[in-house]
Amino acid sequence: MEKKKIELECEYCGVPITEKDHKCPNCGANCTDRIKKYKEQQAVETEEEKQRRIKQSEEIQKAMEAPVKVIFVVAGVIILAVVAMIIIGITTANRHNDSGPQDIVDAEYQEEVETKTMSCTLDSYELYEYKSDNFPESYNTPEGYQKIAFHISCTNISKSDIFISPMDVKLTADDYPVEKANLKTGVFEKAVQGKASYPAITGNSIKSDEKIQGYVGYLVPKDAKTLKFSIKEITINLDNPAYEE
Repeated sequence: MEKKKIELECEYCGVPITEKDHKCPNCGANCTDRIKKYKEQQAVETEEEKQRRIKQSEEIQKAMEAPVKVIFVVAGVIILAVVAMIIIGITTANRHNDSGPQDIVDAEYQEEVETKTMSCTLDSYELYEYKSDNFPESYNTPEGYQKIAFHISCTNISKSDIFISPMDVKLTADDYPVEKANLKTGVFEKAVQGKASYPAITGNSIKSDEKIQGYVGYLVPKDAKTLKFSIKEITINLDNPAYEE
């Protein structure tokens, strides 16, 4: 509730006076006591206003701290969950992979090749294009390159699980690394060559005797004569289907 402002006035005739007046300019009464009481009241009101503002500031601070604490708690939980998932993923990957280094096994296109743990075949590929006026840098094929989707199938022939990560699948052109290409045909999954998108090989855990298959896409330079496709310890050699002199 807002307090009524105290006016400085003569306590006898009610005419307004100033703090410099010793006598009332209207009735001539002595104003010293009235001015003293006025100053004391002003000091009390100033202190009350100060305390009110301090209390209001503390209430606002508490109201602001509450959601911040919640945000920190939620962020902490998310960070712990992410760290736990990373540790579990690394542990799982290490457990699924056979211990000790394995020899590199070479094969040719469409040839089935086996290692101690799995059997793989690069059995087909498709040249594909997608042009976008809205996202040319993301979807249009640069000059001198061709997008190729390679189809592979892998079977786990070991007795334990095998984990294949995207880092295990690579392509080199004339011994130079090849950049991966987006297998989705566009933002709205428009069909290209009868496909909305190429089912992709991503991070997969393959159980014993289980088979997985899918595509990996690359931006292949047309001036490279030979390609070398690798998945874990398997290397598959093939001529570049996009080669142009």
